[in-house]
Amino acid sequence: KRYYLMRDNEIDFRKNESRNYCAYGFGHVEEWGVWADWCESVIYFYLPEKGRKERTIVINATSFKKESNPQTLSIYLNGKFIIKHEFQNPLWEWETIEKKIPGEYFNNSVEKLKFYYENSKQMSPMDSRSVRVAFKNIKIL
Repeated sequence: KRYYLMRDNEIDFRKNESRNYCAYGFGHVEEWGVWADWCESVIYFYLPEKGRKERTIVINATSFKKESNPQTLSIYLNGKFIIKHEFQNPLWEWETIEKKIPGEYFNNSVEKLKFYYENSKQMSPMDSRSVRVAFKNIKIL
């Protein structure tokens, strides 16, 4: 497997090159981004700037909202828990998830982001995909 440098500290899921980072658990690229379409998803990347310093992850994502059973997104970096986010907005009202990451969470080589989702939904009778969360982009600043 080849691993890619995260250019400008961002993965933009609206661009085909985002596929270079996705190991599994993501659908095809669409004009707005990409769906997570499995119970977990993984991204591998290198950061352009080395060093085990504190950084901030910023994710723009959206998901369906079920009052009784809201969608959640749990995020891990290199096996270490970062945050569990519960989506509040209706689908297509993008939410920004932002969290500081301690420097010791970084490997200084290939980094692994893993996402877990609690719920799935079939979008429509015409679209049989079982989707979880829609991602627009991820930044690590």
